[in-house]
Amino acid sequence: MQDTTRAEHYRFMGMDQFSVGKDLWMGYSGNKCAGKIVSSQIINMLWRCRTFATLDDHAQNLLGANMNGNHAPIHWWQVFRRFLPNHNRGQRRLKKIKQQLLELADDGLLVAYQDIIKACCKKEFEDLPHQTITSVGIMTCNRVDYLKRALSSYVANAKQFERKQAFIVVDGSEHVHTRKKYRQVLKSMQKSCEGTIYYCGLEEKKQFAKRLIEQGLPPDVVNFSLFDVEQCGNSTGMNRNALLLSTAGDLFFSADDDTVCRIAPAPHFKEGLAFKSGTDPNEWWFYPNRQAGLRAVNFAKRDILSVHETLLGKDVGQCISDFGKNEIDFNQLDVTFFERLASRGGRVLITFNGLIGDSGSRLPIYQFLLNDQSHRRLVHSHAAYCSACTCGEVLRSVNRATVSDAAFCMTGFVGLDNRTLLPPFMPVNRGQDGTFGLTLWTCFTNSCFGHLPWAVLHAPLQSRTFSRDDIWQNALLMRINDLIRMIIRAYETRPGQLNDAENLRNLGDHLIDLGNMPLDDFEEFVRLLRCQWASNRIVALDHRLNIYRGKPGYWARDVAKYIDVLKGVISARPVPHDLMDGRSTKDARLMSQRLVGRFGQLLTWWPDMVDVAKYLKEKGQGLAKPV
Repeated sequence: MQDTTRAEHYRFMGMDQFSVGKDLWMGYSGNKCAGKIVSSQIINMLWRCRTFATLDDHAQNLLGANMNGNHAPIHWWQVFRRFLPNHNRGQRRLKKIKQQLLELADDGLLVAYQDIIKACCKKEFEDLPHQTITSVGIMTCNRVDYLKRALSSYVANAKQFERKQAFIVVDGSEHVHTRKKYRQVLKSMQKSCEGTIYYCGLEEKKQFAKRLIEQGLPPDVVNFSLFDVEQCGNSTGMNRNALLLSTAGDLFFSADDDTVCRIAPAPHFKEGLAFKSGTDPNEWWFYPNRQAGLRAVNFAKRDILSVHETLLGKDVGQCISDFGKNEIDFNQLDVTFFERLASRGGRVLITFNGLIGDSGSRLPIYQFLLNDQSHRRLVHSHAAYCSACTCGEVLRSVNRATVSDAAFCMTGFVGLDNRTLLPPFMPVNRGQDGTFGLTLWTCFTNSCFGHLPWAVLHAPLQSRTFSRDDIWQNALLMRINDLIRMIIRAYETRPGQLNDAENLRNLGDHLIDLGNMPLDDFEEFVRLLRCQWASNRIVALDHRLNIYRGKPGYWARDVAKYIDVLKGVISARPVPHDLMDGRSTKDARLMSQRLVGRFGQLLTWWPDMVDVAKYLKEKGQGLAKPV
């Protein structure tokens, strides 16, 4: 038994619960790899200890709290009521509560702040030398003017802070005259740029693909990764794969061509480091138009690359050391993420800055699952709510540097640690960044995601708007990348200490097997996944309704309507709607299964593709070419 006088701070982080009889549960926490039989009363006690406090303070709070409040069941109050009128009885009860809390701490169900620090500093992977970001990649396609605006802003930022990194423009344009215009613009810009500008268009990709194939890589896989062989019409994922192969061995930053390197601190900027998991770590603000959003922030002189280097490529222990052990907020770290860090350690392989401007979201479904502060801003008036539902102008950012799980992954601006291996992007169609993030989290077991409290401007010339009916009309539409993410979420990684490449290949084999199933069996599997997806979302939405007691009514009515629409998933067609354009239903059905299998093949071969790309780069035969 531990010393009852200790002043360490503890919190409950959650646990797996298994019913073992009437009002009894087996609570399991991987913190100490042991289970404990507990009553519902003990579980209620634990859930009231979700923020850090000393055991004495937790005991006082448990004894003195009004158990008829919003967050505890009525019977909890009844358990303690008879002790409160009498001081001596209250003191005896307080001592008993302290003893229970000590036992729970010894069992690992209450976790000490310093134990979290020690666990998060664990490392089960090789040390890599410190490295700065060496290149900035810009994704573009058929938008020369956009590219010029974006690249000029990032070049100016580099010049302001005396950085000389390379700039790599990856272009998905199909027409030769468009690519010629890109090259002309870039040659002109090179004259005023201190770093080298590289260009990667169709010709460069074809030449590099030929070299990959000459090294023994399968032509079908290489071509699928870099070219639109399935005629899907969206080149974003292929461009991102080209950038990954161009930067193999380096840290790099990537931005889309409709971004501008203007940087503003988050509205409630804080020093320090936080750990969050289970939900999107960002705060959200909503504006009726872009001008209103721009007026709400104060742009600052800041090196965008140094912002990302705060976390990118660092192991979690180094991040904690950099910020100071007393400046770390673990209050929103859940038990799943904690156990992952405690067993394997963690490294920040991907970083995100915040965004001011266009949200980049195809639908404003984020309005239903926001955290408390963001939710209050969303619904503070009916007019503000209606505006947020129809206008895509937002500010999205964390308020302090944050290490998280894979709950959020949008790669309009992103830093990536490409020194060893990262997964490929699904080459086709929208939503490929979410698929990348989930693949990274699933197969790279020490991967962590970093978020920086600085927002950068996302400024497509046409502001995004929504109709009030868009959510209901599109609620059950499934894209091919939505389908692939459902499959990955349902996939169980194999036990044992496999490395990242083996994990990637095993997931690839799983997708290949699904791609080879009879079509009817495959679609039945997809139906079950969709039902599970809809069920999880409905449970989450219903929980939000309960938290806010169905208020305000205009928001609650929309949530209830969305839940009703989701219930129709049972009869919805299991065919990705983004494959239906110009195809019959039968062709789209076959194509969806084929794309799952082809992505699986890409995953199995990707580690070899990266190795060959590094070899060719060392020989001076990299993908992108200087202008």
